[in-house]
Amino acid sequence: MIFRRNWIWAALAVVFLFQSNLPLSADPQQPLPTIKSYVVDQTDTLTVAQKDDITGILERIESANGSQVVLVIVETTKPESIEQYSIRLAESAGIGRQDSDDGVLLLVAKADRRVRIEVGYGLEGNIPDATANRIIDTKIIPEFKKGNFYLGLKNGVLAIEE
Repeated sequence: MIFRRNWIWAALAVVFLFQSNLPLSADPQQPLPTIKSYVVDQTDTLTVAQKDDITGILERIESANGSQVVLVIVETTKPESIEQYSIRLAESAGIGRQDSDDGVLLLVAKADRRVRIEVGYGLEGNIPDATANRIIDTKIIPEFKKGNFYLGLKNGVLAIEE
């Protein structure tokens, strides 16, 4: 009899939680940076001259074919994975042309030691996942390991341009 009564109270508590719209667990997320330029560096990794150089390449990409590439450097994406964070950022920022979804986000989570290239649906034929991963593994990461973030990012942007 006591078990039955406790079960009823537990069931009522579950119903109350769902009806009250209270979250069952906290899902904290990092705030998304505002993207107002081609290069957003929240970690001060790049100098002004380096940002300007990479911005010039990114502007050239957009003027040549209309596709927009944005570089964002954040400290961390935790507790989210870089994949979840990059999708959320790309969708909220509206990178690329809306009608063709041809944006590319190059995201670096510096403290997490993670890099991601998020490609809009309109460019998946040009930059499939295998190509994006090859750019990261062969152009970006080797320079990062040497401590040369600028050259790694520039090499990665130039590879995306190809």
